[in-house]
Amino acid sequence: MAPAPDTSVPSVSSSKSVFLTGATGYIGGTVLTKLLSLSSAPSTITVLMRSEDKAKQIASLPTPSGTTVTPLVGSLQDLEKLSKAAETHDIVVHTADADDLDAIKAIIDGAKKRKAKTGHRTLLIHTSGTGVFVDNAKGQYPSDTVSF
Repeated sequence: MAPAPDTSVPSVSSSKSVFLTGATGYIGGTVLTKLLSLSSAPSTITVLMRSEDKAKQIASLPTPSGTTVTPLVGSLQDLEKLSKAAETHDIVVHTADADDLDAIKAIIDGAKKRKAKTGHRTLLIHTSGTGVFVDNAKGQYPSDTVSF
């Protein structure tokens, strides 16, 4: 009989750094909560925040020993910030606007720069909500028409 599949969440090495977008959303908030609850949480979690107020809230979160949560104030339109953050982190979890093509291109550009400089690949996790199934955006801005 075959062994049961392992459904546990893989461990993140405490020496790893994570860049997270969309932390105030449903998916991103869940990801941040899970990262902070891991027995071997990342050493650094940088979180893209759109405002100073939200950045202060994120900075005041309780964190496990050895883990630092650092807000990065900006938006998905700050392409240079996105690229630099992806370049300097081991893992990027992009849970913000899945249809923002320029943002994901900037993140991928940063990951390529990291690989070229260090030889290390960035792990990229790109998510979206279920709305992508109904808006038929095809990577473009949604319209007022919803098609099924």
